[in-house]
Amino acid sequence: MLSICQSWDMASSSAELFRRFTRSVFGAQAALLKHGDVANAQFGQSSARWRVLHQISAGQSSVADIARSTGYSRQGVQRLADALVGEGSARYTADETDRRKQRLELTEAGASTFDRLEAHFDGWAERLLAHIPEADLVAVSKALEHITYVVAADIDYMKRKET
Repeated sequence: MLSICQSWDMASSSAELFRRFTRSVFGAQAALLKHGDVANAQFGQSSARWRVLHQISAGQSSVADIARSTGYSRQGVQRLADALVGEGSARYTADETDRRKQRLELTEAGASTFDRLEAHFDGWAERLLAHIPEADLVAVSKALEHITYVVAADIDYMKRKET
């Protein structure tokens, strides 16, 4: 019987390449989220709260819409939204088209906090880009956008295959 580690030794070069890629992406994501948490702590915010504030400011006003656009669970976004409402950064309003739904909007305090977070982001982005060539960032961004498209298409393929 092969152990799990022994079976990895027999992985194809494609699998090894994709495994390295996924580890790199997950590592970069973890580092970026941790960086955002540390950078935003002085404003009493986390990366997740900042993302929700951004979505609200961009016109995503329902918890479900924010969950879909961020990839967070609906329950997770609901907890973040409730916390933002509780601290006075956002408020719930009635949805004119569907009384079962509530919409989120930034309060004046929330808009001010979001503006400070965005201004602070500009500073740390410049500091980080002093060590990352712009051409590399553009190339990696394009590649990740393409990979995201391919992976999403494969998800659709797998779902169709199941039925």
